[in-house]
Amino acid sequence: MAELSPMLKAARTLFKGIGTSMRTMGRSIDSFGVRLQEPFAAVETVSRHQQFMRVKGKTPEIGDSVFVAPNASLIGDVKLGDLSSVWYGAIIRGDVNKVKIGSKTNIQDRAIVHVAKDPKPMGTEIGDMVSIGHRATIHAAIIEDKAIIGMGATVLDGCVVQTNSYVAPGAMLLPNTIVKSGELWAGSPAKLVRKLNEEEKEKIVSSAEDYLLIAEAHLFETTKNYERQEFDKIKRKLLEARTVWFQEWTKTVGLAEEQSELQARMDMEQRRRHWGG
Repeated sequence: MAELSPMLKAARTLFKGIGTSMRTMGRSIDSFGVRLQEPFAAVETVSRHQQFMRVKGKTPEIGDSVFVAPNASLIGDVKLGDLSSVWYGAIIRGDVNKVKIGSKTNIQDRAIVHVAKDPKPMGTEIGDMVSIGHRATIHAAIIEDKAIIGMGATVLDGCVVQTNSYVAPGAMLLPNTIVKSGELWAGSPAKLVRKLNEEEKEKIVSSAEDYLLIAEAHLFETTKNYERQEFDKIKRKLLEARTVWFQEWTKTVGLAEEQSELQARMDMEQRRRHWGG
């Protein structure tokens, strides 16, 4: 790519500064207008957060049916596989190296995935069907398929967590630690505790599958536009009003007592069946 002339560089810097100033001024005017109009102001509730950020010419790439929470951040050279999910407040930074995440993997709330530049450039690779727990930190490491990194755990530079392994919540893997296949590590610094049994290995897979299902519901809700959100809000209000109207109507026609008695009988029958009475 040809280098820009000094004049073009200066112009680009100037216009970038003008754009930033205009955006800041616009937000200030909008905020002032809302305060003036309260309680009649129409406030846009859809998040303005920038989920995907281009850095050094690299833009995040995501696969099919991926859920990225509205306030999550994917930055730079990040590749996210099909059916994976990045949850609320999570940050994946591929600014000084690359991050590659497989399919059906979940990066849970406020987890951080980063890379390394110094003293040795290292990216981060996370395989398929991996669960990265809430507030966990993965820094320039390799997590192979079907693994769990527990809540608040830290995996530092050069670590390798092999298939069917579990790093316990709050554990800290020191640089260049290798967690072999089927092992459970815990503590700070983390040490080998024992081998996982078959049931525990199955739970690693079921954890990833559970997040697949719930991510689908969150994807549906968070991709609604403003008009659809307003429509659903009105629909809920109408349903609530209809419920209140029905209750008032039963009182008017004298059915409220019969309805309460019928409900009591149904509850009693349900308890009897539950306790085998």
